Amino acid sequence: MKRIHTLDSLKFFAICAVFVIHFWVFYLFQGVAENSFYLGFNIVARFAVPVFFIVAGYLFFQRTQDKPLVAYTKAYLAKLFVMYLVWTFIYHMIYGLSYDVWSPISFATVFYYGTAGFVTLWFLPALFFSILVLMIAVKFNRTGTLFIIATLLHLVGLSNQSYQPLLPESLHVLNTYFRDPAFFGLFYVTLGYQLLKAQWVDKLLSISKNSLIWLVIALVSALLMLIEGLYLTQQLGATVGEYYLFTPILTVAMLMVALTVRSNEESSSFSKLGVHSGEIYLNHGVLMLLYGPLVAALGYRSTPENITIIANSVTYQLLLVPTMLAVCYSLYFLIGKGVTLLSSAKVIKKHKDLVMFTGGYWMFFFAANLAQGGSRFDSTSNMVVGSAFLVYIAFYLFTVLLISKPIDRCIALYKRSLCTAMVLATFWISFAKFGGFEWLANQTSQEGSPLAELVTGPLICFIIFYLLATTCSLWCLGKIEKIKSH
Repeated sequence: MKRIHTLDSLKFFAICAVFVIHFWVFYLFQGVAENSFYLGFNIVARFAVPVFFIVAGYLFFQRTQDKPLVAYTKAYLAKLFVMYLVWTFIYHMIYGLSYDVWSPISFATVFYYGTAGFVTLWFLPALFFSILVLMIAVKFNRTGTLFIIATLLHLVGLSNQSYQPLLPESLHVLNTYFRDPAFFGLFYVTLGYQLLKAQWVDKLLSISKNSLIWLVIALVSALLMLIEGLYLTQQLGATVGEYYLFTPILTVAMLMVALTVRSNEESSSFSKLGVHSGEIYLNHGVLMLLYGPLVAALGYRSTPENITIIANSVTYQLLLVPTMLAVCYSLYFLIGKGVTLLSSAKVIKKHKDLVMFTGGYWMFFFAANLAQGGSRFDSTSNMVVGSAFLVYIAFYLFTVLLISKPIDRCIALYKRSLCTAMVLATFWISFAKFGGFEWLANQTSQEGSPLAELVTGPLICFIIFYLLATTCSLWCLGKIEKIKSH
């Protein structure tokens, strides 16, 4: 199957839209929080996550045509699962260190809503469960039925967001979060799958194969979604929704633009950036959490007058997203280049996720606090640390089982993995026992400027140490493998 590079370009524009939403462009402009400019950018950008979902469903159909359905899905879900755990640990620490607010952890926030680490991670469990349910439907040849169910659930979710003011109060669903797998993700993933399965793409192509026509349809849909959203929020007093009635039309039209561009099999600058959109989505939350303290440290949140300076600056608001995108991509490529120089691409691909998980796990164990204050675990107890060690080893080996190919699974693999896990765990436990985490937490310069305090504070220290520890671990594993090969 040839790669459709314009789908990567589409994902790049989707990640741009994610930045528009998450960096609150034009918020508080002219002293009004949810002014027309802010709402306009926010509403139109709501095609972002639906694009990721619909492309995932579209590609799931393509890739399961020449690969075993269950085996491919297991590998796909295993990758999502490990990725989600890694970043949940990382964000739980960064969010806690940034604002001294530690996210509450419950079964729902960890295993369904995906908000135990940071709110942006909701996308991963939503995609995980959507693909899982879709796989079951494919297995029993019930994807059409699933799409109908997903559509009905999506309408329920839609009616209880921006459209809630139109419903009688008796139909309001309270205490339910509708940005989740059932009400959001499942619809768009199944829609992407059905576009190929039910040959809807062919029917749309019979209408027009001209990408300009589909671009016009996309622009008109975006305009209608903007009008829809502004009417609901400004005239009816509704909250800004995660999705609207015109969102599916806009999303499908954008997909058709990507599919009908003549050069869709040729790489472009946008597609090269879009290939990394998934990684950028995962790590851009770090930039979000650093952005607030940085602006505060520079004094732009110290007084109402200073807040007004940047809130009313059109230049600042228009350059905010391109700047944050450039910084995020630059840091991502720079860190990736540095790690690659110290270790081979093969070693990075093989060990990166598990090494990142290891660091996140032990930082969470030794340094995370409870939402109500106090340490989450009694890391002074040898029994508690020993239990954490056994849980870590068990999960490490289980993850190796999940992500390894069946042909590679053997006793030797598990022995190597056990040794690797024990060495990595020994490093982190030793670092904690020698007071490393306490040292990192107390590095803030109390006599400098707010900016100096931020740069030398525990947040930056923990991030830098985590990156260095991860890089050094990969370098050591690469050296060990090289020695063994000789």
